[in-house]
Amino acid sequence: MGLIIFFSRSKFFENMSGIIYIGGVLMLASLHVFGTEILGQKNWYKFGSFTMQPVNSLKLVPL
Repeated sequence: MGLIIFFSRSKFFENMSGIIYIGGVLMLASLHVFGTEILGQKNWYKFGSFTMQPVNSLKLVPL
């Protein structure tokens, strides 16, 4: 993911940062409904054998 950001234009992320931020917040809020509990914490999405923690995607949003 970091390489994609490194090789892309910075203006794209400046222009899309608001939309990416809102999408990330919606992903965090929907954990209450769609999240999977792993090791006592319900902060993961599970897609088959693939798991994802949406807070990591918000670290990439430029504010």
